[in-house]
Amino acid sequence: MPNWTYTSFKLTGPDADIERFKQAYLYAEPIDGDNGIDFSRVDEETPSVRLSVYQVDPEGHHDFYLSSANTFPRKALIKMANQFPTLVMEDFHAGDGEGGGFFLKGSIRAGAVDLVRDEEAMRDWCRQMDDAHQPDLPPAA
Repeated sequence: MPNWTYTSFKLTGPDADIERFKQAYLYAEPIDGDNGIDFSRVDEETPSVRLSVYQVDPEGHHDFYLSSANTFPRKALIKMANQFPTLVMEDFHAGDGEGGGFFLKGSIRAGAVDLVRDEEAMRDWCRQMDDAHQPDLPPAA
């Protein structure tokens, strides 16, 4: 059974290029709730993506959320960024939400991948796991 990796980012850049990106890569029709990136349109060798959701938030940000098996679709995202050099995948976060093996933050743009370990997210995850595994102790008498 795979560890599921969770990825989110905001796509920024000129509106016309965002529209071209959406036409090139988003599902034409939602499939089982997925309305985000159709990775079969990017690269057939993309890791198994279980969920791909796109939404525009109240402030007009173009938000993407992905869940994929074992790793995030790094090669496919870089390929897409290189094909749309005016766009940036900002506020990028990826993490192994089940195994806790890695957490990354940063951005991806044409010719530049700026991802670093997100130590704060790693600490938060470790705290949550510790809290979840601590037995409930009876109150002190």
